[in-house]
Amino acid sequence: MTGRPNPKSDSPSSRRRHPMSRRILYVHMSPPTERAGTPSVVMRHLDRLSQSGWAVSYASQAYENDRYPVDREWTSYPIPTRRPWWPPHRPSLPGSPALRRSLVSADLAGRVLSDIPDVILTVLAPSEGVVARNVSLLLRRPLATIAHDLPELWEDVAVDARHQRSVLRQVRSVLERSARVYPVTQALAAAYGPSVAAKSETLIPIPAGGANRSEWREAHRRPHVVLSGTLYPFQRPALVQLATVLGHIGGRITVVTQNDLRPFADLADALGNVTFREAFSTAAQARAFCAAEASAVLVSYAFDAQPWAATSFPSKLVEFVHLGLPVLILAPPHATASAWARENDWTALVETLDGDALTAEIAALATPDGWARRAADSHRAALGPFDPETIHAGFETSLLALTAAS
Repeated sequence: MTGRPNPKSDSPSSRRRHPMSRRILYVHMSPPTERAGTPSVVMRHLDRLSQSGWAVSYASQAYENDRYPVDREWTSYPIPTRRPWWPPHRPSLPGSPALRRSLVSADLAGRVLSDIPDVILTVLAPSEGVVARNVSLLLRRPLATIAHDLPELWEDVAVDARHQRSVLRQVRSVLERSARVYPVTQALAAAYGPSVAAKSETLIPIPAGGANRSEWREAHRRPHVVLSGTLYPFQRPALVQLATVLGHIGGRITVVTQNDLRPFADLADALGNVTFREAFSTAAQARAFCAAEASAVLVSYAFDAQPWAATSFPSKLVEFVHLGLPVLILAPPHATASAWARENDWTALVETLDGDALTAEIAALATPDGWARRAADSHRAALGPFDPETIHAGFETSLLALTAAS
């Protein structure tokens, strides 16, 4: 069954499952696929659930299913843009978005009645998160919510105070309905108050895995540091400082991102050792690029204007340690990434933009012994706290407890 809209996709006869298997319905705008970020993280969990006997289904926007088809034998419930009998949707009209979410929720709940899930899974976000909440209420099934960040702080949300308040109301309604919340850090759960924190279990983003080892190459004497992922304008000072230090020993930076590069357009010419390239279409391609080209992978947070640094946890850290390459964490002391690095004796941690500290770190990275020590840190993390099977086992155990209690 793919993610393509298909009149047979929600037919009970099209599904094969053991009669005693648990059933999980994932509700989100984007389907679970091998793309960087949330889609691939959820896909990895659903793959493992499916392998252990769960019947998996997902409900995503129909146009997203067309764009990113799912190559799994999972049941798809495409969420339509509209039905002929629904009133027109006017986002600027008060009440229209809520009405549309209610209609979508009732439509989806009606389609899954013949195979009601034991648990509904979503990722904290407005719109589809509220749809998941509504379906949970209509079907009287527990809602499990993964929380990777604070949606009210998203760039396109925080610029408008009215929009931000609306988003905050929506995500709070999702969290209130959730039987279990899986925040990436406990600080994120605490940001929504003690009632959310009390029903939370930390769940870091599950990586692809592999726990590979990399070997020192002479090319690493001129380090090639790769930043693959989200890029924000306030990361510019850190990039400039790092590029400057790398330039002293012939090193360079490559930034792989899908974000707006206009705030950085002048860096390539001004510094000479910074290259920007568009994001790869899959997470696997990004990993392959880093494995082939990078001396080290960069995890970077801004030092003066990134409010979610204290509540988020970098999925790229969890992901890229499995390449066996050093991972340089360049972040302020209050960032959760820095706190984790201190607690785990991480060698490649720089918590200041002071040139001397960064110079010393890059100089060590450019030597065989220094590089090997940092690569060993990555391998240790890949086998330990960032082992995907360990991460998933705790998550599945928790989901089973939810289904037993419902």
